[in-house]
Amino acid sequence: YRRWQNQEELDRLIEDWTINYTHHEVTERLQQAGVAAIPSFDGTELFQDPHLKERGFATEVTHPKIGKRIVLAPPWKFSDTPAQISRRGPLLGEHNEYVFGDLLGIPKAEIAQMEEEGVFY
Repeated sequence: YRRWQNQEELDRLIEDWTINYTHHEVTERLQQAGVAAIPSFDGTELFQDPHLKERGFATEVTHPKIGKRIVLAPPWKFSDTPAQISRRGPLLGEHNEYVFGDLLGIPKAEIAQMEEEGVFY
């Protein structure tokens, strides 16, 4: 609560200190003092950081309508079940036949009729 009450003073003190260093220098000094810290990256730096690259922070996927795009990977890491992006997101209605036909057993003619009626796309 006191920190919040004094946030303007705290911000001024931090700014007075950090203004003298690059974001990488601030990070290094904080880490040397035992503070968990990472630089505040701009968009370009974020995708070029060696640590984030090594952790698989982002990956490239190809979308049929918008081409190649960078997507962010899940932020959590599990040793036995690694989470990763391995393909693009589906197009609207792309899996209708599989979901409604294969999984729910709705005949193809009925699926086509529902699509025509705008029940789904």
